[in-house]
Amino acid sequence: MASSSTVICGVCESQHMTSNADFWCPECDEGLCLECLKHHNASKATRNHGVIPVDNYKQLPPSIADISQYCSQHDRKFQMYCPQHESVCCPLCIHSNHANCVGILSLEKVIQTAKTSVILESFDQNVKNIKMNIERVVKDRKQNLLEIQKQKQKFHDEIKQVRYKINEHLDTLEQRLLQDLYSAEKKVKSQLEELLAKLAENTEKVISMEKNISAIKEYASDLQAFLGSKMFETEIQKHETFLQSLFDDGSLQMIDIHCKIEDKITDVLSTVTSLGSISIESTSPLVSIKTGKEIQAQTKSIASISDITMTLQSKFQFNCITGCFFFIYRRRHFSTGRLSASVDFKGRWNVEE
Repeated sequence: MASSSTVICGVCESQHMTSNADFWCPECDEGLCLECLKHHNASKATRNHGVIPVDNYKQLPPSIADISQYCSQHDRKFQMYCPQHESVCCPLCIHSNHANCVGILSLEKVIQTAKTSVILESFDQNVKNIKMNIERVVKDRKQNLLEIQKQKQKFHDEIKQVRYKINEHLDTLEQRLLQDLYSAEKKVKSQLEELLAKLAENTEKVISMEKNISAIKEYASDLQAFLGSKMFETEIQKHETFLQSLFDDGSLQMIDIHCKIEDKITDVLSTVTSLGSISIESTSPLVSIKTGKEIQAQTKSIASISDITMTLQSKFQFNCITGCFFFIYRRRHFSTGRLSASVDFKGRWNVEE
């Protein structure tokens, strides 16, 4: 969350007074009490600012809430965005650090769809996918643990049945084999419980990330949503890498305990020196995981005009055409959520009789 402490009214504080803020203005980057909010809403310069209750502001993650609207170096409001450096810029930043950069964009246009962008929705879906994958892996590992316990009990009973059919001379061999069995079960149980602990830790982080994304979509400013999206990208990649590593390092291989009883157990007094043996085997995982990137690859769509690639389909030749113009527009398919581009051609021409 952004903060659990009291937020002070910035306007009152500038006048050497202290009062608690009831609202937060992302544009002004400060809190407002009820009295200052009236002036804030009445002022022509600030009346259109998207003020939110301070309780909503406190729900933002600290990393998002700390994003300022102003440049810390020049104390000017951010107005532009440099795609080359992927950074927001104030007018002085453009002059001092981005004079040779091309493609500088208006920050207002860049962030106007930040909270509704495909990227943020994709991150939200990625977090849900990670959470779902973790739940599936936890269920699979718990099931494997139950199977191990059943197998242990099964072989334990078998060993005991054999034990009662032979004389007391086998006591030492029996205890040795049981120790091997319990050691194998303990080893596998320890491995699975350690993995489950890691998955539980990741689950907590993913749930927290899911709540934070929800808070950003609901309460963050456009700039905070835009820059916050980049922060989540790294965290999502870490969780996806962690899940993929479970396949790569064999953590999700099925583990079984096997017990082989000696065929000549009845001849134990003269020939058999061991009651049996315990082994651990791993097989291919039964659970599958799909990463966010794989899902995105299946549902990749056009995000902006710059992503559209024009392909020549046919040529037409007209006489007396004096000019033409094109309309390129995007539309979203309600069934798939994808964006597509269409081109309208309109022309004007003179007809000579």
